[in-house]
Amino acid sequence: MSIAAQEEKLFARWEKVRNPFFVRDGIVCEEAYNDSKLKTAFVMKEYAHKNKGHDLRKIELKNPSGQGWWKVARILHGLRNIDDPQEPWTWKMHPSICAFNLNKKGGNRYTNMVQLALIAMEDRKFIQRQFEIYDPDLTICGGTYQIFRFVCGHGGEEKRIRGVSWYQRSPGKYVVGIQHPAYPKLSHEDVIKAVKKILRG
Repeated sequence: MSIAAQEEKLFARWEKVRNPFFVRDGIVCEEAYNDSKLKTAFVMKEYAHKNKGHDLRKIELKNPSGQGWWKVARILHGLRNIDDPQEPWTWKMHPSICAFNLNKKGGNRYTNMVQLALIAMEDRKFIQRQFEIYDPDLTICGGTYQIFRFVCGHGGEEKRIRGVSWYQRSPGKYVVGIQHPAYPKLSHEDVIKAVKKILRG
């Protein structure tokens, strides 16, 4: 079964729990994601608005707007070209983008982290399944690191490098915690350097 078909099957069940403002997300282009040398997924908090039937895959993840999504695009670009940093930045989100929110209902501009944790725990089986569909080599948690790790029940020794927390969830597969990409002081260059160091030991 394709990734898109698995997403829709999962969302059909999940939407019944989080109606009426269920926000879809995930992979924009399955082929581009599968062709990636480093399959990368971004785990975010929640969509900033409550728009019925909204789909991040068709709007924000294709045409990024706002500081947060632009920074995700820059990080993804840097990771895709981690061995060739001279590859020019084109001001576009690469179609291999994979990003999903823990809270599918949408929320406010500023996330209530206690509420997010409660929702994530209620929806943990859905979150675990969505993550399982993608099985990324690298997971970047934007302000969701501790909640995501707890919800997924991941083991692995937690380490810190260049200001970010990370752990190896299984051989060759890493989870990295950064501040939310919209945070002004978060540098995409620092994130890329930290990941590069993690991958190279």
